[in-house]
Amino acid sequence: MKKYWTIFKMEVGDAVAYRAPGVVWVIFDIFLIIGFPFVLLNIAEQGQVLPGLDAKRIVSYYVLLAIFTNLIWTHPETTVGEQIKNGNVTTSLVKPQNYIMAVFLGELAWKVIRFIMFLPVLVVILIVAKHYLVIPSLGLLPWILLMLPGAVIIFYLTGFLVGLTAFWIEESTAVVSVFWMVSGLFGGTYLPLALFPSWFVHIAEWLPWRYATSIPIQAVLGAYQPRDFLHIFFGQLLWIAILYGLYRVIWLLGVKRYTA
Repeated sequence: MKKYWTIFKMEVGDAVAYRAPGVVWVIFDIFLIIGFPFVLLNIAEQGQVLPGLDAKRIVSYYVLLAIFTNLIWTHPETTVGEQIKNGNVTTSLVKPQNYIMAVFLGELAWKVIRFIMFLPVLVVILIVAKHYLVIPSLGLLPWILLMLPGAVIIFYLTGFLVGLTAFWIEESTAVVSVFWMVSGLFGGTYLPLALFPSWFVHIAEWLPWRYATSIPIQAVLGAYQPRDFLHIFFGQLLWIAILYGLYRVIWLLGVKRYTA
């Protein structure tokens, strides 16, 4: 445990020293909160029907999206891919540490620093847009908090699996770009899933990303009752088991190929 705490502190130091990417992501969050709601609100004002979305829910959705991207989203796909590509993964293989845990701690350190940077922006937005936000039920808060660790793990494992493709694909940036696009679309990052055709939503229901983005947001907006959370937790656990199993298999095959 001590060695992992040491890794975490080192990664926090790096995140503080190299905080420019965090600034870029904060700017992205600002555009996310401002841009998409204005587009959807403009569409609604022209008389177009947005299923299940009024002005408050539109604004709340993207504010919550910015919050959850800071809390949940990690990007091990870039870290793992780069370490495999430049050979730094070799050092991790010979160290007495769990590689997937070490990478997670690095991502967690960046997450802490990024959220601290985002916090002032969030406070300003909550003050300015307070009349346009849906207030969640306090009774649902414990269920929502219990959902977040599963969301973090699912998003992390999917990203880690994408990073492992670098064992076979030398230039894996294209794979990462496709991953960002697909996970964003089917997770409800760009638009709420309710705005997509039913066939698209059915596909999303068979993929893991809505458990990491869309469902937590909809839970805060009151789309679920307490009894629904048991099904959500089961879905999260099932996907975590599937993704972890895939990680074990692909990791062993990748390391075998890497060391051959």
